[in-house]
Amino acid sequence: MRRATLTLTLALALAGCAPTPLEGHFSCALDSECPDGWSCRADGLCYATPGGDADGGLDAGEPDGSTPDASVDAGLDGGGCLPATTDVDLLLMIDSSGSMIEEQAQLAMSFPRLVEMLVTGDYTGDGIADVAPLESLHVGVITADMGTLGVSVATCPNAMHGDDGVLRTDGNPMIGACMPTYPSFLDYMAPGGQLQLTQSMACLTTNRTNGCGFEQQLEAVLKAVTPSSSPVRFFNNTTGHADGANAEFLRADSVLVTLLISDEDDCSTDNPQLFEPTSGPFVGTNLNLRCTQHADQLRPIGRYVAGLTMAHPPERLVFASLVGLPPSLEGESYADILGNPEMQYRIDPTDASRVRPACGEGTSSRADPGRRYVEVARGLDTAGAGVVVHSICRPSFEPTWVAIMRELGERSMPTCQ
Repeated sequence: MRRATLTLTLALALAGCAPTPLEGHFSCALDSECPDGWSCRADGLCYATPGGDADGGLDAGEPDGSTPDASVDAGLDGGGCLPATTDVDLLLMIDSSGSMIEEQAQLAMSFPRLVEMLVTGDYTGDGIADVAPLESLHVGVITADMGTLGVSVATCPNAMHGDDGVLRTDGNPMIGACMPTYPSFLDYMAPGGQLQLTQSMACLTTNRTNGCGFEQQLEAVLKAVTPSSSPVRFFNNTTGHADGANAEFLRADSVLVTLLISDEDDCSTDNPQLFEPTSGPFVGTNLNLRCTQHADQLRPIGRYVAGLTMAHPPERLVFASLVGLPPSLEGESYADILGNPEMQYRIDPTDASRVRPACGEGTSSRADPGRRYVEVARGLDTAGAGVVVHSICRPSFEPTWVAIMRELGERSMPTCQ
């Protein structure tokens, strides 16, 4: 069944309610995900100009076969400038399902090292700043629980909206030093106070393992940073929280870092039938396999590439993820990552109700292939954002912190077109 996957963003732009969409700015997999008359090319982007189709060839980029200019794709008019910044807004998207105990604990233990890098600018450990030290840091925490579109599922306590991309404020009652509640985001001004910051972060991110088993990681991030004035709409025709429940977290002049930490792939969808336990067209598929075996029912990748670059300038955006990926594939091309056998959705031969993991097989830290995060990273990379795609199965998160710091070094510099 052909699905109408053109985003509301594009529809409004074509109707004259927003700037005319630029060629090479929106991600796609099919022509149907592009504006009418446009085509989806091999680079996974929409183009209006005549040229080759999505099978590739000379026209799989600009009309002359060159690579699209990321600054143009990002929507800059050629005269805009972004000044240097030492402000960072870090949004942590934590998978709150039951399999994340070890990963949440590892994040809490390794987060102080990331803060040290941010405050000193030194990520090589030689005592010399490699990038400009930050002056101000906002840290916000959301979960992947967005409910199940109103469908009653035993493992999802809030079927309508879940945690809804709202910044978490409840502390971990199992840790004696934790307060019952916290501000909607942690506001840190350098220098000093690092210990309090890292302890508060641990209280907000650990012991979150009772969330919905249907995780909508990408939808949660997008709703968290999208303002209500945006044309993007969410379940039940609701709007984003950036200027509401999450007000003042995201600053216009900051570098926004979205860090997604999950051992399962994204299941963001607008089809409630995908979650129906005992009825509907997908009832023959095990609940654990619904999202991977019916990936055509998930929201298009272009929604998140377009939505995130509308919410914040791509030159000031870093999309980072610790997800299901063999560590050996870190740094490889997107095509090689997505084409690798370990990154395919395959039924686990030892358990037919699960997908075979991309990494950590045979351990308690197994992680399913995180294909959709890689696809979003590819689109955002093309749009001019910084991206980091690393394996959650790594014994240490420090290589990820180093990669984020390198991207921050580039994104904090002044940019003029």
